Amino acid sequence: MATEKDLDLALAAELEKSPEFLSWFVSHTKFAGSGVTFHSCRANHPWGTHPFRYTDETGTEAVVPRQSETDVLLLLKDKNGRIVGVHVENKVGAGKFTHDQVEMYPQRAAHWVGNERYGCYEDFDIVLIAPEMFRERNTRQAAQFPAFISHELIGQHIPLFATSAGVA
Repeated sequence: MATEKDLDLALAAELEKSPEFLSWFVSHTKFAGSGVTFHSCRANHPWGTHPFRYTDETGTEAVVPRQSETDVLLLLKDKNGRIVGVHVENKVGAGKFTHDQVEMYPQRAAHWVGNERYGCYEDFDIVLIAPEMFRERNTRQAAQFPAFISHELIGQHIPLFATSAGVA
């Protein structure tokens, strides 16, 4: 059975080698129809510290440093040479979100804008990829991601995802 890391690597490889798959994948993001092309892709779980803003149990807003990762960071180049990023969170069927993971994604992506370590992207989108059963089990949290692509759909392009989609 494929691990999450196996799937991350397969996704990154297909995004790099197949312009058709890249176009299909990007069509699910806010960059759909913008004519972006592949720039680079990292599936080594880019990690970093970023400020995390939250409201505590008393209703007080606080900011603390948090460390977190992106499973796959896809960088695209638009027609004007501008770099944009797509942060991909990959979950397997038996997976679960960690504490504050969903809330950290947009804050981390925004913090990484312009950072050379993460490709100096100027704009970003965030995509959750997971089996449909994962999304059904985690409806509230999954709905907070701007985009969702099921493993079942990706499996039509990358067979490894088709075999992983039924993992309970």
